[in-house]
Amino acid sequence: MAFDIGQSSPFPPAVCSHKGRTHMVFVADNSSKELLHADSRDGHNFVRRNNLGQSTEFAPAIDSNGTTLRVVFVANNDANELLQCTHNDATGNWNPHTLMGEQSHAAPALGRTPDNRLLMFFVANNRTNTLLVKDI
Repeated sequence: MAFDIGQSSPFPPAVCSHKGRTHMVFVADNSSKELLHADSRDGHNFVRRNNLGQSTEFAPAIDSNGTTLRVVFVANNDANELLQCTHNDATGNWNPHTLMGEQSHAAPALGRTPDNRLLMFFVANNRTNTLLVKDI
């Protein structure tokens, strides 16, 4: 049976485990398209945390290497820049975004190699729809 977690979004959330909690980042279901953050100890009961202070038109991607919680997303601007924010576990705040040096017209994905390198997969920001990958 599916559980209502008390949140809504026009896109699927990005979810990962980080330091004993399930973290979820998702796009607000309103015109702001703000990136929102919630976490849970049991995966069902989520508590809203500090927002990222960013907005996007696409679903974000999230990853944790055990020390750093990171979100990658497409900027809500005409350039479609790929940005990343990292979470400051000590304060509960998200650090200001940094540019990834890439652009995309679709949601990015994150994945790890067998040797634990973090990769960002994305669609080229042009009509070719070429799939690209970048080490982060």
